[in-house]
Amino acid sequence: MHGNMFEKLKKGFQERFKKPPKKPSPKEKKIKEIHHTVTNAVKDGIIKIHTKVSDVMSKQVKTISPDDNLRNALDILSEYMITGIPVIKEGKLVGIVSEADIIKVMDIRKIIDSEKDEINVSELEKIKISEIMSKDVITINKKELISDASELMYRHHFNRLPVVSDKGRLIGIVTKEDIIRGITKEFFDKSMKSDKMKVIQTDIDKLIEIVENKGPITILDLSKELEVEPEQIEEWAKILEERGMIEIEYHPIGPPKLRKKK
Repeated sequence: MHGNMFEKLKKGFQERFKKPPKKPSPKEKKIKEIHHTVTNAVKDGIIKIHTKVSDVMSKQVKTISPDDNLRNALDILSEYMITGIPVIKEGKLVGIVSEADIIKVMDIRKIIDSEKDEINVSELEKIKISEIMSKDVITINKKELISDASELMYRHHFNRLPVVSDKGRLIGIVTKEDIIRGITKEFFDKSMKSDKMKVIQTDIDKLIEIVENKGPITILDLSKELEVEPEQIEEWAKILEERGMIEIEYHPIGPPKLRKKK
């Protein structure tokens, strides 16, 4: 790991130790809201969730061995911008190492010297993953629904869940973002059929009409016009693009633009 990377890690961990517990992030608030929305919607008979975990999960999973060391774990977390790594031994899931596990051991072992602003690299390399990993791993089967994944994430305050096959082998990872994407698609599909979803249907109809009439228009401009968050506009746009109804243009500078499908 390069010196600059250690500097970033050092500052990040120091801030965590000094600051009080973080307030829920916008994404965490969103998954909480979605969990309640889905639960209530299913109870009220508004929608029925059909999307399975296997439909939205990522199959490219970064893993680590229990015999590996903490420095390599930090390398993986930093390079791929993830918050946890499944631990695999002989093809089987034996644990998971999270940011919380790492912060705890770095505090106990005094690996970060906040007074000298130093990280003891040699100590990082001495600590095996097997010493710090959580062995009681909560997983979800690929056949389960995304509403089940949402429930587990909300209940245990997780950002991601390892996905396993019927034989218990790790085959993927599902994140909060995956759940949001899957639920958004469910809402989109049902919006054309349910009277209780007319608000969403109307907004999508307006979006398509604006894009067709005004030509290329940015997501931010659409957000202001429809009074809908840009993130929601982009999710709808991705679904509409998949259905061949519009195109999304990404530019090096400035927000994405939507245009009518050529």
